[in-house]
Amino acid sequence: MSRRPIMSALAQTRARNRALRAEMVRLMKLAEQGLAELDELLASRLRRLKAEMAAAHPDHGGSNEAFIKARQRYLVAKRTAADVVRRPT
Repeated sequence: MSRRPIMSALAQTRARNRALRAEMVRLMKLAEQGLAELDELLASRLRRLKAEMAAAHPDHGGSNEAFIKARQRYLVAKRTAADVVRRPT
C-alpha cells in the first residue's frame, strides 16, 4: 500500500483548514467593523433624539406634549441601544 495518497489527502486537509482559518479571521474583522459602525450609528441617533428632546422642552419654547413625545422616542431608542450593545464578548 502506498503512503502517497494518504499524505496527499492530509496535505489537502491541512491546506483547506488554513484557508478556512484565514476566512474566519477575515469574517471576524468584518463583524468587528460592522459592530463599530452600528455603535456609532446608535450613538449619533441618541445624540439627535436627545437634542430634539431638549429643544421640545417647555423651558426652551416647546410644549408639554411635544416634550413628552420626544422624551418617549429618546427613552425607547436608549433602551433599544442598550439591548443591542449588550452582546456577548
